[in-house]
Amino acid sequence: MRLTEALNQRETRLLVALLLVFNAIPLIGGSIVFITTFVINFGVALIVQLTATVITLAFVLPTVLVCSTTAAALFLLIRIVSEYVDLFADRDTPPAMTTVLETTVPQAALLPYPVIPRPHLNVKLD
Repeated sequence: MRLTEALNQRETRLLVALLLVFNAIPLIGGSIVFITTFVINFGVALIVQLTATVITLAFVLPTVLVCSTTAAALFLLIRIVSEYVDLFADRDTPPAMTTVLETTVPQAALLPYPVIPRPHLNVKLD
């Protein structure tokens, strides 16, 4: 089974899992802040609690948007990479390794020791 076929069969579950993972930590952190401010401010003043709620929502909502966008981008990246993996896996005959090395790697890079080019300078030492 090709990688893209396997991914297409469960891509909905993958996207949901990515959204949950990317959003769980910020939402849990925001909930902890909200509960802490609620417990501390309970009975003190309704205005203080309302301010804490607005601040918490101002933090949580953009975080959810950014994390959801990141999860969607990661999902698309996984799909693109899987397409490239399938593209290279579907080749009939891979090129020989020597051909690849001869065409893509300079000969100096194939030596077991580094080659340092030395400039030829005509300098007279007095």
